[in-house]
Amino acid sequence: MKKDHKEILIKSLQLISQFNGNVDLISNGREFVKIHERNILTLKEIANERNSTFMSSLIDKYPSIFENEIDHFITKEKKETSLISFAAGKLIGGIVDLIKNKGISTRMIKSKLDEIKLLNEKLSKIAEDPIYEQLYKKTKE
Repeated sequence: MKKDHKEILIKSLQLISQFNGNVDLISNGREFVKIHERNILTLKEIANERNSTFMSSLIDKYPSIFENEIDHFITKEKKETSLISFAAGKLIGGIVDLIKNKGISTRMIKSKLDEIKLLNEKLSKIAEDPIYEQLYKKTKE
């Protein structure tokens, strides 16, 4: 993989990692998912080039996350109130949010984002320099 492509990947992984603490970095769920999926494809490409089962196993640990979950998370982090919550109250609004997100709460979404952040940090180091793969393997032993 070309050096400039690798640099773009690392910056992109960092962007997704920082999203959890600053939702203003990415405007909506569609953009987040598009960037995240592109990162995963590029990481898989690197893992295939290096024939790295370790990288592949880390990539497989990414939780699935959907546009509506990210949109919900952005809304909650910005403390925006939906029309339903405003009109019917927080309890009804919360129930509607759970239904919209197929039972996934804000706390669960945050947990997914935390997991994505940890994986991004590890994989960006490994993508940058293969020596980190050996270091992570050693720490697991």
